[in-house]
Amino acid sequence: MAKDLFKNGECKITDHEGRDIVLTERTWRHIIRDNNREYFRYQFNKVAGTLKKPDVIFNSRKDKNVVIYQRYLAEFCLANTVFVRTYIYVVVNWKTARVLTAYINPKSQTKGPIKWQKDNSK
Repeated sequence: MAKDLFKNGECKITDHEGRDIVLTERTWRHIIRDNNREYFRYQFNKVAGTLKKPDVIFNSRKDKNVVIYQRYLAEFCLANTVFVRTYIYVVVNWKTARVLTAYINPKSQTKGPIKWQKDNSK
């Protein structure tokens, strides 16, 4: 379980550019407990994978210090036998390199200016 990954209340996930992004245990509890997102409990690897291999990173329109990592997942477990295709979003304060929250949505929601995008031509 993800709880074993937290040392001194936080873990560091290296993103696709080699930057360490901090996810605190408190933020992880917020992600899995708030807004009926219990399905994230066993999806820590999907959150970390989104930071490590995003499809796109876009800037928040509301906060210049916030960026959103987006990744398409062909299979995301919502319940024991329910799998969906969805986009996962990990919201990060770029200035402090800390995860603020994570969520999923079945539709792409790139709402701000694109900061980085995966090269699909390879």
